[in-house]
Amino acid sequence: MSRRRISVVLVLALLGACATTGTGRSFTGPVTPEPGTALLYVFRVPAFAGSLYVARFTLDGSRTGSLGDGEYFVRSLSPGRHVLKLSKTFLETGGEHELEIQATDGSVHYVQYAVNPGDVVYTGTTVLALTYDELSPVPPDHAAPAMRGLKEVE
Repeated sequence: MSRRRISVVLVLALLGACATTGTGRSFTGPVTPEPGTALLYVFRVPAFAGSLYVARFTLDGSRTGSLGDGEYFVRSLSPGRHVLKLSKTFLETGGEHELEIQATDGSVHYVQYAVNPGDVVYTGTTVLALTYDELSPVPPDHAAPAMRGLKEVE
């Protein structure tokens, strides 16, 4: 790969790392769920790895939202079992991840999505930087500080 091509790729990656598509309010703290409901916050803290990738999610089989770098969404849940799933298209690599949530009246749940750096592979002509996805429940006392300043998306 030529130096010029590597430079262009690096500049585009850096510009993409600074971009955010969230247009809603910045997270300042959780809200109280309506009576008879629970809340689910799904968030993604800014990171260089995978910063240009937009993750899509389903909740109980229905499309519920997408997250770019530095964004979050919040959904109201009825009490009971729910399944949050990271959806992949046929062109995307890696497995689909899902997380079961047991919602109770008045509960607030936090799930962090992350794209983590993996191995760097040289194929003889191309250098590939591999990443892996992670979908993790986060305790409220860790989630709220990590979410400060993230932009809400619908």
